[in-house]
Amino acid sequence: MAGLLYDVGKVKILLDILNKPGALDPQEWTTMSLPSERGDEVLKRTGGICVTTFDAVLHHHEKMDGSGYPDRLKTDQITQLAKMTAVGDGYDAFTSTRPRKNAWQPTEAVCKMKDRAGGNFDEAIFKPFVKTVGICPVGSLVRVHSQRLAVVIDNDPQPLLEPTVTVCISLRSNSFVSPIGMKLGKGGSGARIAGCEHPQTHGLSRVDEIWSALNRDASSGSCAFSARTGTWPIRHCSTWGANFNRRFSDHRFHSWHLSLSGSA
Repeated sequence: MAGLLYDVGKVKILLDILNKPGALDPQEWTTMSLPSERGDEVLKRTGGICVTTFDAVLHHHEKMDGSGYPDRLKTDQITQLAKMTAVGDGYDAFTSTRPRKNAWQPTEAVCKMKDRAGGNFDEAIFKPFVKTVGICPVGSLVRVHSQRLAVVIDNDPQPLLEPTVTVCISLRSNSFVSPIGMKLGKGGSGARIAGCEHPQTHGLSRVDEIWSALNRDASSGSCAFSARTGTWPIRHCSTWGANFNRRFSDHRFHSWHLSLSGSA
Protein backbone atom coordinates (compact mmCIF):
# COMPACT_ATOMS: atom_id res chain seq x y z
CA MET A 1 0.00 0.00 0.00
CA ALA A 2 2.85 2.39 0.80
CA GLY A 3 4.30 1.75 -2.67
CA LEU A 4 1.06 2.96 -4.24
CA LEU A 5 0.44 5.97 -2.01
CA TYR A 6 3.86 7.41 -1.13
CA ASP A 7 3.53 10.37 -3.53
CA VAL A 8 -0.19 11.05 -3.03
CA GLY A 9 0.74 14.44 -1.53
CA LYS A 10 1.66 15.69 -5.01
CA VAL A 11 -2.03 16.28 -5.64
CA LYS A 12 -1.56 19.36 -3.43
CA ILE A 13 1.29 20.78 -5.57
CA LEU A 14 0.56 23.19 -8.42
CA LEU A 15 1.07 21.60 -11.85
CA ASP A 16 3.11 24.66 -12.91
CA ILE A 17 5.72 23.60 -10.34
CA LEU A 18 5.47 19.84 -10.86
CA ASN A 19 5.85 20.20 -14.63
CA LYS A 20 8.30 23.10 -14.75
CA PRO A 21 10.97 22.17 -17.34
CA GLY A 22 13.67 24.44 -15.96
CA ALA A 23 15.43 24.75 -12.63
CA LEU A 24 13.29 25.38 -9.55
CA ASP A 25 13.90 28.47 -7.43
CA PRO A 26 14.43 28.06 -3.65
CA GLN A 27 10.76 28.67 -2.85
CA GLU A 28 9.66 26.09 -5.43
CA TRP A 29 12.14 23.54 -4.01
CA THR A 30 10.62 24.12 -0.59
CA THR A 31 7.18 23.50 -2.06
CA MET A 32 8.39 20.29 -3.74
CA SER A 33 9.56 18.97 -0.37
CA LEU A 34 6.05 19.19 1.06
CA PRO A 35 4.30 16.18 -0.63
CA SER A 36 5.41 13.79 2.14
CA GLU A 37 3.73 15.86 4.84
CA ARG A 38 0.71 16.67 2.68
CA GLY A 39 0.36 13.02 1.71
CA ASP A 40 0.25 12.13 5.40
CA GLU A 41 -2.52 14.70 5.88
CA VAL A 42 -4.51 13.38 2.90
CA LEU A 43 -4.34 9.79 4.16
CA LYS A 44 -5.38 10.78 7.68
CA ARG A 45 -8.54 12.34 6.26
CA THR A 46 -9.15 9.28 4.10
CA GLY A 47 -9.15 6.72 6.92
CA GLY A 48 -8.58 2.98 6.76
CA ILE A 49 -4.80 3.32 6.28
CA CYS A 50 -2.43 1.53 8.66
CA VAL A 51 0.13 3.35 10.78
CA THR A 52 3.13 1.85 8.96
CA THR A 53 1.84 3.17 5.63
CA PHE A 54 1.41 6.64 7.15
CA ASP A 55 5.01 6.51 8.31
CA ALA A 56 6.35 5.36 4.91
CA VAL A 57 4.48 8.14 3.10
CA LEU A 58 5.78 10.73 5.55
CA HIS A 59 9.39 9.53 5.76
CA HIS A 60 10.34 7.95 2.43
CA HIS A 61 12.54 10.97 1.66
CA GLU A 62 14.61 10.53 4.79
CA LYS A 63 18.24 9.44 4.23
CA MET A 64 20.53 7.20 6.21
CA ASP A 65 23.00 10.04 6.80
CA GLY A 66 20.29 12.34 8.20
CA SER A 67 20.24 14.76 5.26
CA GLY A 68 16.68 13.90 4.16
CA TYR A 69 13.31 15.44 5.01
CA PRO A 70 10.93 16.27 6.61
CA ASP A 71 12.42 15.29 10.02
CA ARG A 72 16.11 14.65 9.15
CA LEU A 73 15.92 11.15 10.61
CA LYS A 74 18.90 8.82 10.23
CA THR A 75 19.70 5.08 10.25
CA ASP A 76 17.66 3.28 12.95
CA GLN A 77 15.26 6.21 13.35
CA ILE A 78 13.81 5.36 9.91
CA THR A 79 11.39 2.44 9.80
CA GLN A 80 12.06 -0.53 7.54
CA LEU A 81 8.99 0.17 5.37
CA ALA A 82 10.07 3.80 4.87
CA LYS A 83 13.55 2.57 3.83
CA MET A 84 12.00 0.09 1.38
CA THR A 85 9.73 2.79 -0.05
CA ALA A 86 12.72 5.11 -0.46
CA VAL A 87 14.53 2.52 -2.61
CA GLY A 88 11.46 1.92 -4.77
CA ASP A 89 10.84 5.66 -5.14
CA GLY A 90 14.49 6.25 -6.06
CA TYR A 91 14.48 3.59 -8.77
CA ASP A 92 11.19 4.89 -10.18
CA ALA A 93 12.50 8.47 -10.22
CA PHE A 94 15.77 7.52 -11.94
CA THR A 95 14.09 5.42 -14.65
CA SER A 96 11.23 7.84 -15.38
CA THR A 97 11.26 10.85 -17.69
CA ARG A 98 10.51 13.99 -15.70
CA PRO A 99 10.16 17.63 -16.81
CA ARG A 100 13.67 18.38 -15.53
CA LYS A 101 15.46 15.14 -16.51
CA ASN A 102 15.47 12.30 -18.99
CA ALA A 103 15.01 8.73 -17.84
CA TRP A 104 18.13 6.72 -17.07
CA GLN A 105 18.42 3.19 -18.37
CA PRO A 106 17.64 0.53 -15.71
CA THR A 107 21.26 -0.61 -15.41
CA GLU A 108 22.48 2.99 -15.11
CA ALA A 109 19.87 3.65 -12.42
CA VAL A 110 21.01 0.63 -10.37
CA CYS A 111 24.65 1.78 -10.63
CA LYS A 112 23.78 5.34 -9.58
CA MET A 113 21.78 4.04 -6.62
CA LYS A 114 24.68 1.79 -5.60
CA ASP A 115 26.91 4.86 -5.44
CA ARG A 116 24.44 6.44 -3.03
CA ALA A 117 23.79 3.35 -0.91
CA GLY A 118 24.85 3.88 2.68
CA GLY A 119 24.21 7.63 2.52
CA ASN A 120 20.80 7.80 0.88
CA PHE A 121 19.65 4.19 1.06
CA ASP A 122 19.98 1.39 3.60
CA GLU A 123 22.39 -1.14 2.08
CA ALA A 124 20.57 -3.97 3.86
CA ILE A 125 17.47 -3.01 1.84
CA PHE A 126 19.25 -2.05 -1.38
CA LYS A 127 21.16 -5.32 -1.86
CA PRO A 128 18.03 -7.54 -1.87
CA PHE A 129 16.42 -5.00 -4.22
CA VAL A 130 19.29 -5.45 -6.71
CA LYS A 131 18.99 -9.24 -6.42
CA THR A 132 15.29 -8.89 -7.26
CA VAL A 133 15.55 -6.53 -10.27
CA GLY A 134 18.98 -7.75 -11.39
CA ILE A 135 22.12 -5.88 -12.36
CA CYS A 136 20.55 -5.66 -15.81
CA PRO A 137 16.87 -5.16 -14.86
CA VAL A 138 13.97 -6.28 -17.02
CA GLY A 139 13.72 -3.95 -20.01
CA SER A 140 17.49 -3.36 -20.28
CA LEU A 141 19.13 -3.50 -23.69
CA VAL A 142 22.27 -5.67 -23.59
CA ARG A 143 24.91 -6.84 -26.05
CA VAL A 144 25.77 -10.53 -25.99
CA HIS A 145 29.13 -11.89 -27.10
CA SER A 146 27.72 -13.05 -30.42
CA GLN A 147 27.44 -9.35 -31.42
CA ARG A 148 23.69 -9.27 -31.10
CA LEU A 149 21.45 -6.98 -29.08
CA ALA A 150 18.89 -8.41 -26.72
CA VAL A 151 16.23 -7.19 -24.29
CA VAL A 152 16.22 -8.59 -20.75
CA ILE A 153 12.85 -10.20 -20.06
CA ASP A 154 13.49 -12.03 -16.76
CA ASN A 155 16.08 -12.25 -14.00
CA ASP A 156 17.34 -14.93 -11.65
CA PRO A 157 18.70 -13.80 -8.26
CA GLN A 158 21.57 -16.28 -8.74
CA PRO A 159 23.59 -15.57 -10.78
CA LEU A 160 22.73 -11.94 -11.47
CA LEU A 161 24.56 -11.73 -14.80
CA GLU A 162 22.67 -14.62 -16.42
CA PRO A 163 19.19 -13.25 -17.16
CA THR A 164 16.69 -14.47 -19.72
CA VAL A 165 16.74 -12.28 -22.83
CA THR A 166 15.20 -11.95 -26.25
CA VAL A 167 17.80 -11.56 -28.99
CA CYS A 168 16.40 -9.38 -31.77
CA ILE A 169 19.08 -7.26 -33.53
CA SER A 170 22.34 -8.26 -35.23
CA LEU A 171 25.24 -5.83 -34.96
CA ARG A 172 27.05 -7.60 -37.78
CA SER A 173 24.28 -7.01 -40.33
CA ASN A 174 22.89 -3.86 -38.67
CA SER A 175 19.40 -5.32 -38.90
CA PHE A 176 16.55 -6.92 -37.04
CA VAL A 177 16.70 -10.71 -36.83
CA SER A 178 14.00 -13.23 -36.03
CA PRO A 179 13.75 -12.93 -32.22
CA ILE A 180 14.98 -15.82 -30.11
CA GLY A 181 14.32 -16.23 -26.39
CA MET A 182 17.53 -17.21 -24.62
CA LYS A 183 18.58 -18.11 -21.07
CA LEU A 184 22.12 -16.80 -20.70
CA GLY A 185 24.92 -18.52 -18.84
CA LYS A 186 25.92 -22.09 -18.07
CA GLY A 187 22.39 -23.05 -17.10
CA GLY A 188 21.06 -22.07 -20.52
CA SER A 189 22.58 -21.23 -23.89
CA GLY A 190 26.09 -20.55 -22.59
CA ALA A 191 26.02 -17.03 -24.09
CA ARG A 192 27.21 -14.16 -21.91
CA ILE A 193 26.54 -10.44 -21.59
CA ALA A 194 29.29 -8.37 -23.21
CA GLY A 195 27.91 -5.03 -22.08
CA CYS A 196 24.87 -2.89 -21.45
CA GLU A 197 23.73 -0.60 -24.27
CA HIS A 198 21.79 2.64 -24.52
CA PRO A 199 18.88 2.29 -27.00
CA GLN A 200 19.48 5.69 -28.59
CA THR A 201 23.03 4.66 -29.49
CA HIS A 202 21.44 2.17 -31.86
CA GLY A 203 18.63 4.34 -33.14
CA LEU A 204 16.07 2.81 -30.79
CA SER A 205 14.11 5.61 -29.20
CA ARG A 206 11.61 3.24 -27.58
CA VAL A 207 12.62 -0.20 -26.36
CA ASP A 208 8.95 -0.83 -25.57
CA GLU A 209 8.47 -1.22 -29.33
CA ILE A 210 10.28 -4.52 -28.87
CA TRP A 211 8.19 -5.33 -25.82
CA SER A 212 4.94 -4.84 -27.71
CA ALA A 213 6.06 -7.34 -30.33
CA LEU A 214 7.15 -9.83 -27.67
CA ASN A 215 3.88 -9.49 -25.80
CA ARG A 216 1.92 -10.35 -28.94
CA ASP A 217 4.06 -13.44 -29.32
CA ALA A 218 3.69 -14.48 -25.68
CA SER A 219 -0.09 -14.22 -25.88
CA SER A 220 -0.08 -16.52 -28.91
CA GLY A 221 1.61 -19.32 -26.94
CA SER A 222 4.09 -19.96 -29.74
CA CYS A 223 7.23 -20.40 -27.60
CA ALA A 224 8.78 -23.87 -27.76
CA PHE A 225 11.72 -24.11 -25.34
CA SER A 226 14.73 -26.21 -26.30
CA ALA A 227 16.53 -27.65 -23.27
CA ARG A 228 19.52 -28.53 -25.48
CA THR A 229 20.21 -25.00 -26.71
CA GLY A 230 18.55 -22.98 -23.94
CA THR A 231 16.58 -21.03 -26.56
CA TRP A 232 13.13 -20.83 -28.11
CA PRO A 233 11.83 -19.17 -31.30
CA ILE A 234 9.61 -16.08 -31.25
CA ARG A 235 7.63 -15.96 -34.46
CA HIS A 236 5.35 -12.93 -34.43
CA CYS A 237 7.63 -9.89 -34.60
CA SER A 238 7.95 -9.48 -38.36
CA THR A 239 6.10 -6.15 -38.48
CA TRP A 240 8.30 -4.58 -35.81
CA GLY A 241 11.41 -5.95 -37.53
CA ALA A 242 10.41 -4.56 -40.90
CA ASN A 243 9.77 -1.15 -39.34
CA PHE A 244 13.15 -1.20 -37.59
CA ASN A 245 15.04 -2.16 -40.75
CA ARG A 246 13.25 0.56 -42.72
CA ARG A 247 14.11 3.21 -40.11
CA PHE A 248 17.71 2.06 -40.07
CA SER A 249 17.90 2.36 -43.85
CA ASP A 250 16.35 5.83 -43.78
CA HIS A 251 18.73 7.28 -41.16
CA ARG A 252 22.50 7.15 -40.80
CA PHE A 253 23.10 6.75 -37.10
CA HIS A 254 26.67 7.94 -36.69
CA SER A 255 26.90 6.60 -33.14
CA TRP A 256 25.83 3.15 -34.35
CA HIS A 257 28.73 3.00 -36.82
CA LEU A 258 31.15 4.25 -34.19
CA SER A 259 30.10 1.40 -31.88
CA LEU A 260 30.51 -1.09 -34.72
CA SER A 261 33.98 0.11 -35.61
CA GLY A 262 35.12 -0.51 -32.05
CA SER A 263 33.59 -3.97 -31.73
CA ALA A 264 35.47 -7.21 -32.14
